[in-house]
Amino acid sequence: MIYYMRTQGWLFREDGYAPERGRARETLFAQANGYLGIRAYPEEGLPGRDDLPASLDEDDRSLPHQYAVRVFDRSPVTGNTMVNLPSIRSLVLELAGERIDLASGSVAHYHMEVDMRRALYTRTFLWTSPGGRTTRVTYRSFLSRMRPHLSCTRLELEPDNWEGTARVALVLDHTPDTLDRRHLEQEESIEHPRGVGLRLRTLESGIRVCLMRGFQNPQALEAPRSRRHGIERTEQISLGRGNRSVIDLFAAVTCSNDPQNNDDVVPRAATWLNTAITEGFEPLLAEQEQAWAALWRDADIFIDGPPHIPQRIRFHVFQLLQAYRSGHADLGIGSKFLSGQHYAGHTFWDMDIFLLPFYLYVQPDAAESLVRFRIGQLDQARKKAADMGYRGAFYPWEADPLAGGENCPRWWKDRKTPEAVRIWCGEIELHVNAAVVYGIHHVCRVTGNDALWYGEAAPVVLECARFWASRGVWSGERFDLRDVIGPDEYHEHVDNDAYTNFTAAWTLELAADLLRTAPLPRRKELMTSLGITEQEVGAWDRRMASLRPTPHPDLKILPQDDTYLSLPVTPPASIDRSERQYIFFTPTQLSGMSMIKQASVLAIHHLFPDAYTDDQAERDWTFYAPRTM
Repeated sequence: MIYYMRTQGWLFREDGYAPERGRARETLFAQANGYLGIRAYPEEGLPGRDDLPASLDEDDRSLPHQYAVRVFDRSPVTGNTMVNLPSIRSLVLELAGERIDLASGSVAHYHMEVDMRRALYTRTFLWTSPGGRTTRVTYRSFLSRMRPHLSCTRLELEPDNWEGTARVALVLDHTPDTLDRRHLEQEESIEHPRGVGLRLRTLESGIRVCLMRGFQNPQALEAPRSRRHGIERTEQISLGRGNRSVIDLFAAVTCSNDPQNNDDVVPRAATWLNTAITEGFEPLLAEQEQAWAALWRDADIFIDGPPHIPQRIRFHVFQLLQAYRSGHADLGIGSKFLSGQHYAGHTFWDMDIFLLPFYLYVQPDAAESLVRFRIGQLDQARKKAADMGYRGAFYPWEADPLAGGENCPRWWKDRKTPEAVRIWCGEIELHVNAAVVYGIHHVCRVTGNDALWYGEAAPVVLECARFWASRGVWSGERFDLRDVIGPDEYHEHVDNDAYTNFTAAWTLELAADLLRTAPLPRRKELMTSLGITEQEVGAWDRRMASLRPTPHPDLKILPQDDTYLSLPVTPPASIDRSERQYIFFTPTQLSGMSMIKQASVLAIHHLFPDAYTDDQAERDWTFYAPRTM
C-alpha cells in the first residue's frame, strides 16, 4: 500500500491505508484543546479486534488513548502519571449485520486530514464488506476550543450498492491501561435520555471523572448494555442506497479537580452534553472556526520562499496552540503534550526553554500561567534540595500538577532496551533549575512585569541560586560542579559540564542583581524572610566568576566538560541516526564516545547570544554540530 503525508496550505493529510502506521498516525493527527487530548485511533475499532487492547504490548498498531490535563494518579514506576480515560470516540458499527472491521473485506480511498484553520479532523474511506456491500464512511470531529469539556463528532454513512439497517453503538470502555498499569475504578454507570455515561475514580489520587456520550437525534435507541469495563448504547438507523445519512455524536468530560473544585462531576457532564445536543454540530463548528481564527490572527507566520516551509511551521504552531490554554497556573505542559502516555504527562525543562518563548510572544497570558506553575511548586523544590542535603530549591526533573515532587524513576526499561537502565536525571541533571529561572526572567523582562519579578518570582530566583552555591565544591581557586548530567545525556557523571556551569553562574549573577535592583523595602523583606546575608550574596559573586567556562588554550573551543575532549572520536558517518542510541549502546558505552545527544555548548550560544564572541560561537559550531545527534 502506498501512502504519504503532506501539508498543503491549512491542511495536513495522509492518503492510503497503512495499518502498520497506526500509532504514528494516531500521534500526528491527535487532537487537543488544552483540556482534553484524543489520539486519532480508528473510531470503529482496531482492525481484527472486537475489543480494546489492555496493555501497551498487546497491540502495537494502536494506542486508543485520551487524556484530561488534571487527571493524574500515582504509579510506583512513573510517579504521578497522566491517566488514560475511557474511550470517548469508540463506536461499534454494523451495516446490515456486518460489523465494520478494516481487517476484513477491502478498503479503498482511505484519507485522513486535519484542517488547522478550525482544528477539524476528518477520516474517510470506502469499505467493501465480506458480503460485498460497499459503503462510504466519514468521520468529522473536533474538540471545542470555547467549551473545552466537549468532543463533537459527525458520522456519515453512504451505502453504494445496498440499503438496509445500520446499528451504531456508543462505547465507553476503560479496558486500556496507562503504561501497563490500571488507574481507574468504575463507580457508576449512567443512563442519559440520549446516551450513556460513566463515573470513575482514580485509585490513589481519588480524582473523580465523568464521561458522558449521546446522540443528537436518535431514531431507535436501545437500552444501555454493560461491558466488562464500561457501557455502550446502540441506535438503529435506516440507510438508503446512494443516500448519505448523518449521525451527530457528542461527548463531555468533567473531573473533580477542575477549577470548579467539586465532586459534582455527573451533573456538570450532563449539562455540557445537553448543551451540545441542543446547540448542534454545525453551530458548534462555526463557533470553533471563530475561536481558531482569533488564535491564528496572533500565531500565524508568513515567510517568503517555498510554500512547504511556512506550511510545515504552521503544523508545529498548530500543535502548540492545541497543547495549552492560558489561565491554568496549576498546570505545566507534558513532554508529549496530550498525544501519548510516554513520560507520563510530566513537565521537563523543555517547557521553559523550548516551548515558553512561543507562548511569550504569541500568548503572553499563557506564558505567565506557565511561569506561575513553576512558582507554585517552589516549596516542593525546596524539599527536594533539603532531602538531598543542599540549600535552596532543586526543581524536579519530571514535574506534575498533582503534588510538585520528583517523578523521575530511578530505573527504567522499555520494550527496546535489553535490560533496565539506571536513570540519574532526577538526581544530577541540575540545569532544570536554570531553565525555570530562564523562563521566569524572560517572561518578566519581555512583558515588563516588575511586580512579578520582584514579587512572587523573586524567591524562586534566590532559592535556585542558593542551590547552585551549595551544590558545588572548591578545588583550590576553582569552584566545581561535579558528578552532573548536562543537556548531552549520553555523558553522565561528568564534572563541570559547560552548559550547567554557565547557567549556574548566570543564575547566581541574576539573583545578586535582583537583590541590588529591588526596592529597598522589598530587598530587606526578601533577605529577612529567606535568611540571606550580605556575606552570602558576596560568596555568590566569587562562585559565578569561577564557573564561567573559558576556551581551551589550544583548540580555542569551549570544552563540553572536564573529560569530553579526551574521548575517542566517533566518525559521524558511522552513526545510525534512525533510532535512539540507547538501543545500540549501554549508558556506559555512550559515556566513552564522542556522540552528543542534545546540544550542550551550542545551547549556550543559542540562549545567551551575547555571552561570547561570534568567532567563538562559529568555532564551537564547527566542532560540535557534526557530533550532535
